[in-house]
Amino acid sequence: MSDIRDFQIENGILTGYLGEGGDVTIPDGVTSIRDWAFEDCKKLKSIIIPDSVNQSYEQAFDIRMLALMFLLDTLQINDTRKQNLKIQVTAKKFRTKLIPELIERNESGAVQKFLSLVKKMPPKEIDLYIEKAENNAESRVILLNHKNLLYPPEVLEQMEEIRMEKDFGLREKDLSDYRKDFTIAKKDGFYVISKYKSENPTAIIPGNIKGIPVQFTEKTFLNKEHLQSVLIEDGIAEIVDHAFFGCLHFQNITIPASVTAIGDKAFYGRQKYITISAPEGSFAAEYAKKEKIKFQAI
Repeated sequence: MSDIRDFQIENGILTGYLGEGGDVTIPDGVTSIRDWAFEDCKKLKSIIIPDSVNQSYEQAFDIRMLALMFLLDTLQINDTRKQNLKIQVTAKKFRTKLIPELIERNESGAVQKFLSLVKKMPPKEIDLYIEKAENNAESRVILLNHKNLLYPPEVLEQMEEIRMEKDFGLREKDLSDYRKDFTIAKKDGFYVISKYKSENPTAIIPGNIKGIPVQFTEKTFLNKEHLQSVLIEDGIAEIVDHAFFGCLHFQNITIPASVTAIGDKAFYGRQKYITISAPEGSFAAEYAKKEKIKFQAI
């Protein structure tokens, strides 16, 4: 149990904690907690934060530690703070580290509580946690039940059908499909692709989205060092200046006949290393020959 002498408090502000951890009760009357006040407190097991603390205090703690205490029911805070913490810790980038840790610690009850807070989770992600729980039977059963609740066989089958339709082009893609890979905005009758977000080394630039033409900018692929190949679909009219600047591993691009303009230094620094695939006699074919870039007819 913490002692009042463990706290450094100035004018209602808790500026530091001198104790070793364990069970901590912050004195009533403290109105705020300074950032990193509990930074070096690695042995916290439980903490009570009074309602008198009326300012944000999350930066005072290791967020992972707060999350663990929250899930283990050893963190006493008001309901509004709990809701904010719930939103923060259930984000994918956080849960992919937290759930495996709970499994490793054999905290199956905390796993159960965490899953009850998550509105939805991709089945492949759940499968990853099930695999990690190979030697933890209780957590494994909880995860399996959670997956079966969210995704009964008929739902999984439907999801697989949708995936197959996408992969084999049996369903027309919509804007949400493309936004998984790109930042897209509508402007002047075009969909403008301004940023490539995917880690896939192969990018496909759509010629149109639901019949609306597409443009991309000189920043779309700027410094995307992982990019290796690009397929431009029919409908794109122009490859802009410096389109692939900083793409240090860029090797192949397929350009349709619809492209009738290629900007200055579009392939800057990669002319000797790339191959342009395009229809014979197209603007791209003539461009490749003029710029002495390796060409392959399609």
